[in-house]
Order: sequence, then C-alpha cells, then structure tokens
Amino acid sequence: MKGLIIKYRNTILFILLFLIIILLIVGSHYIYYTKTHSVSDVNFYHVQSLTINYNDKLPLASSYFLDDVKEDIVLKYIYNGKTVITPSAVGTYTVLLTVNNKEYRTTLTINEEKMGFNVKPLTILKDKTYAINDFVIECTDDCNYRYSTEEMANYQDVGTYQITIIATNSSGQEKSASTTLTIAENETTTENESTTENEEVNNLIKEAFTAINALRSDQGESLLSNDTTLNEAAMKRAEEVAVNFSHIRPDGRDWSTIYNDYNISYVLGGENYARGFNSGNDVINAFKSSQEQYESMLRTDFSKVGIGVYKVTGVYYWVVLFA
Repeated sequence: MKGLIIKYRNTILFILLFLIIILLIVGSHYIYYTKTHSVSDVNFYHVQSLTINYNDKLPLASSYFLDDVKEDIVLKYIYNGKTVITPSAVGTYTVLLTVNNKEYRTTLTINEEKMGFNVKPLTILKDKTYAINDFVIECTDDCNYRYSTEEMANYQDVGTYQITIIATNSSGQEKSASTTLTIAENETTTENESTTENEEVNNLIKEAFTAINALRSDQGESLLSNDTTLNEAAMKRAEEVAVNFSHIRPDGRDWSTIYNDYNISYVLGGENYARGFNSGNDVINAFKSSQEQYESMLRTDFSKVGIGVYKVTGVYYWVVLFA
C-alpha cells in the first residue's frame, strides 16, 4: 500500500512538473512576442478612396485612413502600372500605403476641373485699337486666347460685331465665350474746340488738386506735389476706366501696373476713380463719401499726386493716382 502511494505521488509530481514546463515555454514565447511586436502590428486600419479636382492640393497620406494613425506612413502612387512620384494627370491612381510593414491599397481619382471663363462687351472709338485681352474678365487658370476667326482681330469700321474667343488652359481644356465689339465714330472737334477742351480739362485738374490739398491741410497733413509723370499715368488710367470702370485694366492687369508702365518709382500707391462729375470740387467731395478713397487722400505716406480727366460722349472719367 505504501509503495502504491509513492507511485501515485511520483506520477502527480511528474504531471505538475510537465505543466510547469509547458507554462514556462508559453510564457517565454508571450514575453518574446510582446517585446518584438508593437501594438500597431496587430492593428488593422481602415482606408478610403478619395476624389479631388485637377487644381486641388494632393491629400496627405493620413487622409486616406478612417482611423487615427500615429505611426509613419509610406505613400506610393501607381498609374497605368507605373510608380509616379506626384500625380499630375486626370485619372484614377492606385494608392499604396504602408504602416509597420503592412500594406493598404486604395484609390485617388483626379477629375477635370470645370473651367471658368468670362468675357465682357467692349466699346471703342474708331481711331482706337483693341486687343483680345480687352474682352476677358477672368479665366480660372493661366489661359491662352484666340479668336474663332482671324477677321475678328481686324475690325476697323464703325459698327457692332459679334466676337467669339476661345480660351485654352494649362491642362489643355478649351472653352469659348461670345461678346460684342462696338466701334463708335470719333468725336469731331475743331482746333479751337480742342484747345478749349484741353483748357477745360486742365482747369478741372487744377481744381481737384487744390481741393485735395485743402482737405489735407484741414486735417493737418502735409501738402502733395503735382507730379507730371503721375498726371500722364492718371490720364491713361482715365481713358482705361472709360472702357472698363474698375481697378482692373482693360488688358486684365491690376491698376498698379501703370506705375511700371510709366517708370514711376514708389513704395506705396493708391488710386481713386469716378465718373460723371463736372467739377474738381464735386469729385473730391464724392471721394470723401468712400472710406477707402477718403483715407487715400489723407495718407501720410503719400507725397505726390497725379490727376487724369477723360471726356467721352459728354461724360467725364476721373482717376487720381498717389505715390
């Protein structure tokens, strides 16, 4: 009986020892696994496909994941079976995203962007020329323009003409738009009438110049000098606002480019414009009602002024340039 008990005890000890060894082996494997594998290796992330327009910025690598990915992401694009560094064409790309040696696959679709192109009607006098940019209001990309027929570039006779312009952007998209060109008769004046009109314009300029400096004096600001070159630039801008009543010039450039056209050096510039006023005092009083134009007339930074007045079909167009 005693020998039987010893036998069973040895068997039980052997089984316990065997279980302990198994537990040690399993435990050592678990410790090794947790030390050599980060938590993210057992994570599974969810990805999404993205769609953008041609001129949009490319999405960040993290944007393809629906989850918050903290680890580094390696991003690669495949297009027509070839790896590309930066997608630059319209189409659908395969996107490969690698996180901790696990690869995720999705897509990026780049659509053609709808091209914005707008034109405006143009009216000129018979002795004036016109350019294709004079008709253009805007184009959403760097565009090149052409007339639908060559004869549209060469109209000279008085009348109204249909103009169709075709714009091509940097991605090769084309869009056409139609407008009109009106060529009007020149205003005929005798030599005496011309002299009288020049004197009238000069008097208007002097009156406006005096009114601006009177305003500056009342507000404790230094007086402006009347600059000959600025006057010439302002006269040119007055002619331009008679065509396109805006700070944008008829060729699509910003008003401030007039300074470079006349080689005027300046640190800060300003432009006020108006139409329909028949005296210098009236136009300066009108500028006072606009906060921006009022502030332009009183800026401490300005030391000189140029004034342009242009009369067409009985209407005066005014431009005042500051520097």
